[in-house]
Amino acid sequence: MQIDRAYRIRSYGLTMIVGFCASIWLIGSADAAVRVCKPLVVGQIEQAATEKDAKRAALASWVEKSKRAGMEYPSWRLANNRRLRCEVVGRQHECVVLGQPCTIRQVAPKPPLQPDAREIGT
Repeated sequence: MQIDRAYRIRSYGLTMIVGFCASIWLIGSADAAVRVCKPLVVGQIEQAATEKDAKRAALASWVEKSKRAGMEYPSWRLANNRRLRCEVVGRQHECVVLGQPCTIRQVAPKPPLQPDAREIGT
């Protein structure tokens, strides 16, 4: 009885180790997605009768400016250092949006090349 139990425990442990090694082999190398951001973009100050409409227009302005700054698919959800400010001016609502447009890339961009130490001295 005691030998049978020890055998089952050893078999279970060996099965777990083999399964773990097989799963690592099958997965291979894992690449992590990275968030890549552009410099800060400030949208136009937009006016509307309601705050909701002013916010919507300000966000649309920010998206358009972000596209012109080189971000193919800018997303406010992914933006870094984002701010949305609204004020009531007279009977109008004015809103402005600013933030760094970001995107998710599956492959990290290559870092800039560092100058050669010999080139710095000349």
